[in-house]
This record gives sequence, structure tokens and C-alpha cells, in this order.
Amino acid sequence: MFRNCKNQNTQVLYAGTGEGFNNADAIEGNGIMKSTDKGATWTQLASTANDLNFAYVNRLAIDPNNEDIVVVATNNGILKTYDGGTTWNIIHSAGKIQDMRANPSNFNTLYAATASGIIRSYDAGNTWVLPEQATFGGGRIEFAPSMSDTKCFCTLRLIQVLIDYLAHSMVELVGLK
Repeated sequence: MFRNCKNQNTQVLYAGTGEGFNNADAIEGNGIMKSTDKGATWTQLASTANDLNFAYVNRLAIDPNNEDIVVVATNNGILKTYDGGTTWNIIHSAGKIQDMRANPSNFNTLYAATASGIIRSYDAGNTWVLPEQATFGGGRIEFAPSMSDTKCFCTLRLIQVLIDYLAHSMVELVGLK
């Protein structure tokens, strides 16, 4: 479930359904749910029901200045609505988007994780680029931008590399090689 705390209208909440990480027990969802009363009641967005683009909603980002603008990361790409979910536009269709985050200081800057690396947008998700220094070699990527410098990230992929390195170093250290 996602709500931007800076949002002027804290009554509006969105919740994506589905679990799109290719695990054996993954559960297919059926769209996006929306509440306009702080979660007391929920309505399925008709535009997302029974639509395979919304079977696995991995992350949502809500514009803090306009709760009708929502960017959604799914297993089929990135979609965006300008009207609170009545209609959606596919804005990036390069496959599975594993994670997505908005810069907490500037919603125009969004980052998303693909199998290739972390892509970015400087126009609230309308266009995306893959910076050369942000490429990775496959696998699942989860990340979080630093709150003190949103150009810096902590990624699960990098942490796994560090864990692998430390485990290898420990094997050498204790002579289990």
C-alpha cells in the first residue's frame, strides 16, 4: 500500500496486487485498489481489473502534489495515470520492473530497477534512460535512495556481491578453501 506523506490529500491510498519476483509461490494479482477515505473502504480500479499489465504490481509512486498522478512498476513495464487510475499509459515497456522509487525531494526524478540495471527519469516517468554506470548483470535488484543524497543508492544486488565476497574471504581465512 502506498501513500505519500507529503501529499496534500492524505485520504487517498493505492495498493497494488500480485507478487512479481518469479519465486515458486508467487501470487498473481488482479489490478490496483484505491481508497479515498484513509483505507476504511477500498475499490478496485476498473481500468486495472483483469488486465495482464496489472497482474504483478511491484511498486507504486504517487505524485505528492497531485494524488491523481500515479506511476506503477509492473512485470510488463511502467505505466502512468493522470486521472487517479481511470486510464493508464504505458510509458516504458522494456519488461519486468522489479523496483521503483521517487526522489523524496523531487517527484520528477524517478528510478527503477530492471534486469539490466537502474534506469532513471527526470520528467516524472515520461521518459527513461539507463546510465552506463548503473548497469548490473541480471538477477533481482532492490534499492533505496539515500535520504541525504538521492543520487546515492543502497542496492540489494551490491549487498549480495559484498556478502559473497565476505563469505569467500571467510573461507580463505579459516582455511576451508
